[in-house]
Amino acid sequence: MLNLKTVKLVAGLFIISVLLSGCSITFQSSGNGQSVTDGGVFKSVNSGGSWRQQTLVATVSGQPLNFNKLNVVALALDPQDKNAVYAGTDSDGLFYSYDAGASWTVAKTLGKRYITDIAISPQNKCLIYAASENRIFKSSDCSRSWQETYFDNDPKVRIYGLAADPREEKIIYAGTSRGEVIQSLDYGQSWTTLKRFSDTQAAAANSVVKILINRGNPNILWAATLGSGVYRSVDRGKSWVGYIEQLSQINASDAVRITDMALALNDSNTVIIATKAGLIRTVNNGERWNAITLVPPADKTAINAIAIYPRDKERVYYVTNTSLGWTQDGGKTWTSKKLPTSRAGVILTADPDNPEIIYLGVMLIATKK
Repeated sequence: MLNLKTVKLVAGLFIISVLLSGCSITFQSSGNGQSVTDGGVFKSVNSGGSWRQQTLVATVSGQPLNFNKLNVVALALDPQDKNAVYAGTDSDGLFYSYDAGASWTVAKTLGKRYITDIAISPQNKCLIYAASENRIFKSSDCSRSWQETYFDNDPKVRIYGLAADPREEKIIYAGTSRGEVIQSLDYGQSWTTLKRFSDTQAAAANSVVKILINRGNPNILWAATLGSGVYRSVDRGKSWVGYIEQLSQINASDAVRITDMALALNDSNTVIIATKAGLIRTVNNGERWNAITLVPPADKTAINAIAIYPRDKERVYYVTNTSLGWTQDGGKTWTSKKLPTSRAGVILTADPDNPEIIYLGVMLIATKK
């Protein structure tokens, strides 16, 4: 079983999926003196053929600093500026880069926190949200200052998913470990619970770990849960349709255990989910779901994260504890490469213009079988 005392904070889709797995895992935070230096962010410009560790922190003095000992559990690219990259760590808060990862700056006023997710407004590049434990923080000045904009009175609640509306700058969504989708219509000043998913399963299974918004039609939302499948709304979260039955037909239990979810930007009918049963895709807004065959098969460990190249839904990437896989033909053929680190790949994002460029966040774990 998972020894919860060893986990400083359970966050991110890969991390919380352990709650439903059968293995025993010890998570190691780089904030505890860990000497391994193969952490942080890695970038590839050739689809994972080779990688460069990008962890250099810019300083006034010019002294070289970096965050190569840190675990990066959240990554986000600015929708308006692909060179603006944000990385959330499990101990030292948020780092941001304005030169595609070549150098980084610490968001000092946010403090040393476990950052579970990051969202940048598609309308305002200086409007940034960061989730940490049971709180959400907001910056309105490009990370110069941060203010708490949401606080849950239950200290055990965790915020796992953030999503900024692509058209209405003031609207922001979040998912909670209580199984809720919450929404703010006023830049985070006040919040409303749109949906609390069924309480018939264990609390961990209901955790809303990711929310996606259809950029072409922001009325359409997708919500992924840790263990009770995927849900879709066509009215900005007022009502929801679940797909647990369809997913269960693919695999009775593992197909509803979601570790990540991606929406094709060039075809809003296509959604891919990473599950304990592998990759599953719909091309008709959830009407039908089909498993994607991985050739060669992925590691025995679960797929931790996925990404779809924004300009081509056929180009898909996935990452496991030890390898990166990608296809450029919708899954008919796959290429698999070992990761450049001893750490697990836990978060993945793709450049919006160049299909060869991908960013990877990694986390140090010790697994006991």
